[in-house]
Amino acid sequence: MEYINTRLVQVFSKSSCPYCQKAIQLIEQYCIDDRCDSCDVEITEMDFLKTGEEMKDAFVDYTTQTTVPYIFLYGKFIGGCSDLVYLHLTNQLRDVFVKKRIKYTIKDIGSSCKRIKLTTTI
Repeated sequence: MEYINTRLVQVFSKSSCPYCQKAIQLIEQYCIDDRCDSCDVEITEMDFLKTGEEMKDAFVDYTTQTTVPYIFLYGKFIGGCSDLVYLHLTNQLRDVFVKKRIKYTIKDIGSSCKRIKLTTTI
């Protein structure tokens, strides 16, 4: 997909979405942590772009997720805000920022809901 690159973190969001704001705040917490040497984070507010709706449609097709934010770690889709919070609460997100690595597998829980468990090194 043309919008995705291999940055540490990419978030595609909408400025009025409280879940997007929560995800961005959580990412910012890790970026100000002294143990994090540098944070390669890109946040794209799709509602400020002329192609924002086109981008959202492309993400729905690519991920099957219909809500923002769309969060990618090292170019891999991990889900939305609740998935990011899950990684944080299980202390797995720290490895992404501090150790600059991610381990992952995606387990299907429902038709479009995915739960992340970090188990395989990229």
